[in-house]
Amino acid sequence: MEQIYNLDELLGKGLIKRSVEDPAAVSGSIKIAERYLDLAERNMEINLFDAAFLLAYSSMFHAGRALLFAKGYKERGHYAVVVALKTIYKDDQGSRHLLELLNGYRLTRHAIQYNGDLGSEIDASEAIRDSEKIIECAKRLTSI
Repeated sequence: MEQIYNLDELLGKGLIKRSVEDPAAVSGSIKIAERYLDLAERNMEINLFDAAFLLAYSSMFHAGRALLFAKGYKERGHYAVVVALKTIYKDDQGSRHLLELLNGYRLTRHAIQYNGDLGSEIDASEAIRDSEKIIECAKRLTSI
């Protein structure tokens, strides 16, 4: 995939679409993120670390979608969410580090889901912890 570095490029390639700000979609995505986080924690309890990791990542992804919906955008893929969020929220010191983490988790998720890589207990535990932080960040930035 060609490397894209900013929101204008994403829009030009159709990987992000302009939309209207959608408070219902924002709160809906936050609820989905919280549900996936709960499922991730339950999977940790039964030692399903790959599933826990994937669910924690899904939780982060939906929190990211909420941030896009709050600014009037819709995504067309995981990579687009990360690049768009890093561009839109570049001046928010509290989110910059979390968005960098999200990109790393995106890459690990891809390796687990498509390459059959194994997720460890540590990876899953860290993903759950960071998912909690990303959800809280999304709530802060969207006032939910």
